[in-house]
Amino acid sequence: MSQHSSISPPKYLSRFLRWFCNPELIEDVEGDLSELFSARFKQNKRMARWQYFRDVMMLFRPGIIRNVELKNGLINTAMLRNYLKSTMRNLVKYKAFSTINIFSLSIGIAACLVIFLFVKDERSFDGIHQENVYRLCEVQSFPGTNTQKVALSMPGMGPTMIQEFP
Repeated sequence: MSQHSSISPPKYLSRFLRWFCNPELIEDVEGDLSELFSARFKQNKRMARWQYFRDVMMLFRPGIIRNVELKNGLINTAMLRNYLKSTMRNLVKYKAFSTINIFSLSIGIAACLVIFLFVKDERSFDGIHQENVYRLCEVQSFPGTNTQKVALSMPGMGPTMIQEFP
């Protein structure tokens, strides 16, 4: 393996850079970042990768991003930009109303997640056993009360069950 191939920047970040960067600027930008990476790589490998990631993310801004033209025309970028502007204006203008709505939405999503996790846990109980699952119930009767079936197991029940049932 050559010295140069081991000092190349991370491939996924280079692909991401080529994807979003304007084609007219990509050669210069990628060359500068590669030089910086190899100089940093000689000092500290881990920090060089982290700083390369940071540099690529810092370049993700309007002056460098390529103009994306959608092939099917279903999403109009001007329309999305307008929606984002109006959303931000309303958030700033109606702060209390926006705070209440965002807070209640987050509480609702959190409640749904808790319910989902509870149901998932309940449905997974004894899910690995397909058949021959039994529940041992003890019939309790105390003076002055009705008889009750209680799902308890006392320490002596295990050996007794092994001896008396096949």
